[in-house]
Amino acid sequence: LKEVVDVLFNIGASAFLAGLALHVFGAVKNHFLLKNDTLKRMLGKHVEL
Repeated sequence: LKEVVDVLFNIGASAFLAGLALHVFGAVKNHFLLKNDTLKRMLGKHVEL
């Protein structure tokens, strides 16, 4: 049982880190490459739409 839980934990941790990395990459891409206000809105800054 411990081995199964370890494998499931590692899969979950890897999926979480991959999702976090994709989220950060997307925010940086929007801010620096597309030059839009997505990152400012995500950080709670007031942006006039």
